[in-house]
Amino acid sequence: MTGEAGLGKSRLLAEASSAAISLGFEVLTGLCHPDDHAIPFAPFVDAIRQRIGGLSTSDARSFLGSACPTLAGVIPEIATICVPGAVLRQEPEQAKQMVFE
Repeated sequence: MTGEAGLGKSRLLAEASSAAISLGFEVLTGLCHPDDHAIPFAPFVDAIRQRIGGLSTSDARSFLGSACPTLAGVIPEIATICVPGAVLRQEPEQAKQMVFE
């Protein structure tokens, strides 16, 4: 979400998060840092890293599910969490394309 300061972006997202949580959804939060413009999907990478940061390998693998090998193309450290042999070695551009699909 983008916009000028003071428009209520943070408030809107806080309200949407609260509503989702009250409905039983898990809400992940990722931030965009000024130097992240070159990192594809930076806020998503941040959110996933935060979510799995303190988990055991088994719990992280369970959370990531079948998306683990695809996410490993964008978040390299996830490759150690995925089922051995599930992650394909790809060129960076190919990995980004897989995430879009």
